[in-house]
Amino acid sequence: MRESLDPGRDAGLDDEFNELAGSDAQFSLVSIVAMGVRHGRLILLCGLAFALLQSLRGLVGDRTYTTTTIFMIEHGSNSFNQALALATRFGLGPANGPQLSVYLVERVLGSRPLRDSVGARRYHVMVDDKLEPVSLPELLEIEARNEFRRSREVRRWLEGAVRVQRDIASGIFTVRVRTRWPHVSRDVATYLIDELNNLTVELRQSQFEDRAAFIERQLDQANAAKVKTEQALLAFRQANRDYGDWSELAMEHRRLQAEFNRMQDRYDGLQTAFADAQVEALRDTPTMSVIQPSFLPRRPDSRQIALAGTAGLMGGCLMTFVAVLLVQYVKRTPSAVLGELRKAWDDFAAPIPVLRRLTRT
Repeated sequence: MRESLDPGRDAGLDDEFNELAGSDAQFSLVSIVAMGVRHGRLILLCGLAFALLQSLRGLVGDRTYTTTTIFMIEHGSNSFNQALALATRFGLGPANGPQLSVYLVERVLGSRPLRDSVGARRYHVMVDDKLEPVSLPELLEIEARNEFRRSREVRRWLEGAVRVQRDIASGIFTVRVRTRWPHVSRDVATYLIDELNNLTVELRQSQFEDRAAFIERQLDQANAAKVKTEQALLAFRQANRDYGDWSELAMEHRRLQAEFNRMQDRYDGLQTAFADAQVEALRDTPTMSVIQPSFLPRRPDSRQIALAGTAGLMGGCLMTFVAVLLVQYVKRTPSAVLGELRKAWDDFAAPIPVLRRLTRT
């Protein structure tokens, strides 16, 4: 009984750990669990400390305000699609035309010109119960020696403040803007949609201008071919005024008439497509429909202290457990460590003949 209660018989954590690890030179699940239970107080205290730190960060951190705007992409008009379908019959491109895609709008939202345009706007903040205009570099207190670095810092801030979600099937975009100022959150979302619409309108107009120029060239060629076919038909009629219904001259007349009708249909279809392309190139209406406009946040965002504390508790406990595991591994005897490394190398070199012979030598 005395021997069982003797402190010398009660091995410490390091001795017991070395004894468990020295038997097979590797960690066992039982030893790891036992070590976690033995250091439970330390792990729990560190987890509580991390949870308290995360909660304090949420309490003393700046309050944020979030606004949301939802919009969807508009598709081309039915009349224009029908005109393009006629043009497609003659090999002039796809029937759906140059429409904006979800991926294109997503790229534009993250593009540098769009963020520079939004960053160049002036915003309003509440100063002494009065809205005052201010630029983003002044609001963010960016101290840069030149305009390039100042614009870069503004773009980075916008990248962190703006979050975009997209639905490929429906083409609906959800834009969330979170800043420390409610009016700035609303204005950033509003300016973002305005600048996005301006860029997409310019892109659409340039696409239809290029398409109108292409159709115009095809229209000139079709007109020349139609005139040539018409002249051939008139010359045939003047040279052959009387012939039977089933003679070779009648068959030649029907061939020329069918060729002229085909050229006329091609010319009419190109005229319709060219006119609609010119109209679309001049149209400056929005390319998207705003489902939910941005609003002024009335209340700050939730601090989520409980969630932050729970995450801090779990993360603190996990990091402390890993730290204890590493410390105990380092404190093992050199022979045990070398033995484990030797065993690991033997297991690695066993399937490879060259390494196995190298190990034996």
